[in-house]
Amino acid sequence: MKGSVVRRGSRFYVVLYLGMKPDGKKDYRWYSGYRTQKEAHDGLLELKAAAKNKKVVEKSSMSVSDFLNLWIEDHVEPNLTPGTADKYKSASLSACKVFGNIKIQKIEPFQIQRWVNQMSESNLTKSSIVTYYNAIKAAFNKAVGWRIIGQTPCVEVTLPRIKKQSMKTLTASEVSRLLVEAKGHPVELVLLLAASCGLRRGEILGLRWRQVDMQEQVLHLSENYTESSKGVALSELKSDSSYRSVNFSDSVKLALKRQKEEQLNAMKSGEVIELSNMTEESLYDLHVCTWYDLTPLKPSYVTKKCKKLLNRAKLPQIRFHDLRHTHATLLLQAGVHPKVVQERLGHSKISITLDTYSHVLPSMQKEAAQLLNF
Repeated sequence: MKGSVVRRGSRFYVVLYLGMKPDGKKDYRWYSGYRTQKEAHDGLLELKAAAKNKKVVEKSSMSVSDFLNLWIEDHVEPNLTPGTADKYKSASLSACKVFGNIKIQKIEPFQIQRWVNQMSESNLTKSSIVTYYNAIKAAFNKAVGWRIIGQTPCVEVTLPRIKKQSMKTLTASEVSRLLVEAKGHPVELVLLLAASCGLRRGEILGLRWRQVDMQEQVLHLSENYTESSKGVALSELKSDSSYRSVNFSDSVKLALKRQKEEQLNAMKSGEVIELSNMTEESLYDLHVCTWYDLTPLKPSYVTKKCKKLLNRAKLPQIRFHDLRHTHATLLLQAGVHPKVVQERLGHSKISITLDTYSHVLPSMQKEAAQLLNF
């Protein structure tokens, strides 16, 4: 495919020659928005590659639906986790029902607002509406970056106000009651790691034995176990700060030893035919938290089982993720420095830790004041 960079005034343009039109005239496509010759040259290479894959669409005729499909195929699926990709696809389907047929260069903020209002009248929760809106906002920002539109229509849009819910946590004695209720079940170790180490659900289920240092009592976190419409799979962690090493207690060490012994016994017994010929060294690639047949636990199952155990133990109904909050809250109440808590949780900034657990700080302030009671 032929193409060139053209300068007009202070601006640069990319011109692609796509062949002959049905009427016999040459088909040229002009692409604007390049500030330098280098930008235009890079844009020319990208457009040639896209045209080769039959993805060049006349910007003036591209609908919102056309773009969102392109965005999901070329950006969302290759770069985001399957779970996040599912959310973005759902947001795209919702948006396309309202303004999918509108030309992307004609979309206006009031049409985005109308979509948000219609979602508010549906059964979607306020948090889901905000999630959907943020996904479409990200899509239009990408459209600006790809020079398909000049500016995003996601401006002056009023979203439903989400009332910040008070954080629910368990006391140390309540955590003990929960663990007693789960004793002997495969999720017992999952709950223990969440409450004792502050790990996320996916971090626990993605943990493999080669990431466990029993001698130094350290977990080296580097993988996340996610669940989506495509099934379950290992993926990267949430952020760079999530890649961390977390020390664990003696009680966790005993639980890990017991789990390892049970998995080895299952391998040697021949009950799991696929693993009957495996050696102890082979165990290092297996997941730490598994079913009796050594298959990994699914994230959705862990969440459901946690709710059932809370009910049976007659404990407050909290989310599984609240065990992570419980871990941080108990440490701060015990006087552990917030910087240490930040590192254990994998927060990128200490301000995130302080803002999230500000409810613990007032009592710490009172205790600090009494230390200087002259």
